[in-house]
Amino acid sequence: MSFRGKLNFLIVVLLSIIPMSYPFAQQFASQIVTVASDGSGNFTTIDPAVACLGSAGGQIIVKPGIYPPATITSNIWLQGSGFTSIIQVPAGSQANGISILNATNVRISNLKVIGNWDPAVAYTGPSYTSANGIRIFNSAFVTIDGNFVTQTYFGGITADTSVNITIFNNRGIGTRDNVTAQRKGKVMGWDQKAAPM
Repeated sequence: MSFRGKLNFLIVVLLSIIPMSYPFAQQFASQIVTVASDGSGNFTTIDPAVACLGSAGGQIIVKPGIYPPATITSNIWLQGSGFTSIIQVPAGSQANGISILNATNVRISNLKVIGNWDPAVAYTGPSYTSANGIRIFNSAFVTIDGNFVTQTYFGGITADTSVNITIFNNRGIGTRDNVTAQRKGKVMGWDQKAAPM
């Protein structure tokens, strides 16, 4: 194997272990709330659960169901129940499925995010600030793992002007742009997989 081949192999190996060994260990408050669209949890949508946890944060468990787009603040772990926990952008909306804006210490895991991209309809919103599956802006120490993102106009996952972002084990199909799109900032631990689930 050539030097370049060995170097590429080493980089791939290092990137594959970063999400498990990166030196920041995310800590979340012990408060746990449940979101269930059928009314069996503490809340029926995600945004009120985020507001309830306040600046201390905590864990939000999202039960199977379909939920509107959400904005996540600092110190929140939003954990779905697999791909039956669905965040769906309504028809006609140019919202992001999940927005993480000006936040620190966030984790999004085990959710399905569905946009409303229709190739026959012209998009009129600002580039890369809306119509993403998961958008991270001006944030730090964010982990995005185990999600499935589909039908988004721009990136399935975008990170812009953010640092210490770990994105791994996510899948996407049917997005107009890359499954994972990075603009300004530093994204660590990329492991994007463009395959259906």
